[in-house]
Parts: sequence; structure tokens; C-alpha cells
Amino acid sequence: RLTGSVLVAQVDGSLRGEGLADLRLMGGCNGDLRFEDGQSLTAELIAGDLRLHDATEARLNRVRGDVWIEQVLGEVQVTRADGDARLNDIAGPVKIQALAGDLRGTALTGGLTAPHVNGDAMLHGPFGTTDGYTLSAEGDVSVHLPEDADLRLTVKAGGRIRSDPQLTPATDGSPTFTATLGSGAGRMSLSSGGDLRIDQVGVETCARAAPDPLSNLGERIRRQVSASLAAAGIDIETGEIRWTRGGRARETRASRPPTAERPRQTTRPRSPDEQITILKMVEAGQITPEEAEMLLKALGA
Repeated sequence: RLTGSVLVAQVDGSLRGEGLADLRLMGGCNGDLRFEDGQSLTAELIAGDLRLHDATEARLNRVRGDVWIEQVLGEVQVTRADGDARLNDIAGPVKIQALAGDLRGTALTGGLTAPHVNGDAMLHGPFGTTDGYTLSAEGDVSVHLPEDADLRLTVKAGGRIRSDPQLTPATDGSPTFTATLGSGAGRMSLSSGGDLRIDQVGVETCARAAPDPLSNLGERIRRQVSASLAAAGIDIETGEIRWTRGGRARETRASRPPTAERPRQTTRPRSPDEQITILKMVEAGQITPEEAEMLLKALGA
């Protein structure tokens, strides 16, 4: 059994190292690589999967399979991985430049930099405050925060955003939201091409009991538009205008229900938050620009 520092030029099959102070794979490993109870691992190319457990640090250039790393005291660097990545209990900073599959990270207290994740991503705390967290995924992103999270969140998503912590829209008009948890000592930036979900222990129940007042804005606006169109004599289903011989809209039960005037009386001038929300709905593709114009007019443009 080898101990100390080991330098390997090329491996045709799989490679396993246990209790090594330093393992350096200068060429390629055509199979899987397993490294346990050691200190430092450096590998240029791993054709199969990587399994690393209980080490000091790891530097990996290319892994064509899956990456499974847990219980590392120091830094972990991965230039490119073609499979999924499972990271657990890493005290040092984690940097994954490009990941083709899904990412799942738990207890990455040293921070995370993952700017290119093609799949879904999920993060579980605890989270540190020394180094920040930057995550951008093409798929869905899910983050589970502890009750005592001390972070400044900056998030955006191409799909739906659901968050237990209260999010505030950015003032520059961009589809970005922020939130400060605790004193905001740490930094976390999340970008999702799909849906984004943020859970926090101890906040979820409160968030459901007191939902965001803008959460049902879209439905409320649509009701107001429907009422306004019906009151104006416009058929909501076909878009046709019903005119009488005198040039005024024909008053029928189908086009002007008795309760149509009530929403018009309670319609209030649009607020800046509602304008921003409507613009974000257009940008997200939830409504068309024409529908947005109708919504703005219905709100008192």
C-alpha cells in the first residue's frame, strides 16, 4: 500500500487512492477515480465518475462522469464536469466553472461559485458568511435556508419565483429581486432559467398566512379588465364591439352584467408596483404587450 505523495502519468482503468498525502494524476484516468482519507487530489482528466471522501483539497480539470465530493476541509475546484455533481460538507470555497448535469449542494459553508449549470440546482444550508454564493442554472433552482440565515439575496428567474422570505423588486426596472436576512453578512446571487423556490425554516408558515399583496395581482387585474370591457360593450371572448343603432354599446346581460359597475367604481389608479409587475409579466412571456396595454388602461392609465 502506497502512502505519502504519488504521481501518476496515465491509468487505463479505474484508480483508487486511500490515505495518500498527495495524489497527482498528470494524464488521464480511463475509468472511475476514488480518493478517500487523504489530503490533496489533483487530476487532469477522469473519463468516469469521481468519488472523493474526507480530504483536504481537490483540483480537477475535467470529469466526464458524475462528481461526488464530501467532507473536504479546504478548496474544491472543478473546471468542467459532464455529469451531475453532489457536494456535501465542504468548509472551503467551491468553484465549478461548467456543469452539464444537475447540482446538489449541502453545507457548503466556504461559499460556492457555479456560473454555468445546465441542469437543475438545489442548495441546503448551513451557509457561511465569509465567501459568497453565485449560482446560475438553466433549469430550476431550489434553496433551503436555515432559520438563522444571515444573507443578502439577489435573485432572478425565467419562470415563477416562490419565496418564503419577502422579496423586493429592484428599482432599476430589471427582473431582479432582493431580500436581506439577518444582518445580511453573506451574499447569495441566484439566477434560474426555470422556476426559483426559496424555503426558510420558521418563515414558511408566516409567509403562507400572510401572502405577498402582489401575489394575486395578475388575476385581480384580469378581473378588472374583464369588467371594464364588458361595461364598454366589448365581447370578452371574441373581442367584438356590440353597437346599437344610436352608436352606443348595446346593454345586454351577456355583455354588461349587473355587477360589472362595481369593479369600475373600486378601480384605483395604478401603483408603481403594479406597473413594474405588469412589465415583468411581459418580459417573462406571461402576457403579450397588447394585453399589458389593456391592463394598464384598465388600472387607470
